Amino acid sequence: MKKTTIEVEELKKWGDKPCEHDKGYGHEVDDVLGCDCDCFCLQCGMRHSNADFSKIV
Repeated sequence: MKKTTIEVEELKKWGDKPCEHDKGYGHEVDDVLGCDCDCFCLQCGMRHSNADFSKIV
């Protein structure tokens, strides 16, 4: 799943609640450059440069 930077920021409304990052991840597409930037948690919006971030955190 791909979302723009603005859409990923909307996920940040999850706040500081605990998240297991087990809902999957998507790829952030930069609003300006259009590049496929970071991966993000589909639930809380946490970003990471590695697609396996759920195994890292």
